[in-house]
Amino acid sequence: MEIALDTVCFVIAKARELVIDEDREIDEDDEDESLAFTSSPEVDELREFIENLNDDEQSELIAIAWIGHGTFTAEDWDEAVDSALEEHPKARPTIS
Repeated sequence: MEIALDTVCFVIAKARELVIDEDREIDEDDEDESLAFTSSPEVDELREFIENLNDDEQSELIAIAWIGHGTFTAEDWDEAVDSALEEHPKARPTIS
């Protein structure tokens, strides 16, 4: 892996901070609520951090997310990274 464990841990920690409490109901018609989540200083910090990773690190971060989601298995690491590079030529994960 090209991506450092510290980098992965930082992204996970920051992403966990952004998770909306499941007990909290959000009115989908309330644009201010959804904009606050997608345009906060915390989201901007994580987005900037990820954008500053090189292409290999970004593709590996996507592969890790896909493995965690169950799209690939750990044994399919190389395939997941290759797919991330193919499907996301800039390997720019979006945070929304």
